[in-house]
Amino acid sequence: MTWKRAFLLLLALPVLLLLPYVPRATAQQAAGWFINVDNGRTETSSISFSVGSSQASPKQNYLWRKGQPTTFWIASNSSRLYVNAAVGDHGRNGWFCVYHADGTGNTRGIKHWDFDDSEDHDMSVNDRDGECGN
Repeated sequence: MTWKRAFLLLLALPVLLLLPYVPRATAQQAAGWFINVDNGRTETSSISFSVGSSQASPKQNYLWRKGQPTTFWIASNSSRLYVNAAVGDHGRNGWFCVYHADGTGNTRGIKHWDFDDSEDHDMSVNDRDGECGN
C-alpha cells in the first residue's frame, strides 16, 4: 500500500465509523425480518424480545446478551411485525433496528428503538426509519 492510499484511508476512517451499519441479507436468509443491536449505543447487558405478526398473535421469544452476535433473524414471513422489547437492566439504554429484507437484495430499516425500559411497536414492511441507515 502506498503512503497516499494509507493517508486517504486514515482520512476516511472517521467518516466510515459514523455511518450506521446496515446488515445485508445472506443467501440462507434472503427474505424476512431481522434485528441488529447497536453495541456502541447499547448499555444494557441484555434485551428480551417477544415477537409476532400482531399484538394478539402467538409470540416467539428471543434473548440477546452482550457478547452474542448483534444480528439475528426473526422466524416470520408476515408483512407486519409486532415487537415488545425490554432491557435487562432497567434504566440502562438499549438501541437496535428492525430490518426487512425483500428477497431481491434490498434491505430496509423499518424501525429503530432507543429505550431504557420496555417498548412495543407494530410495524409494516412499508415503514421506513432513517436512523437505521436507509
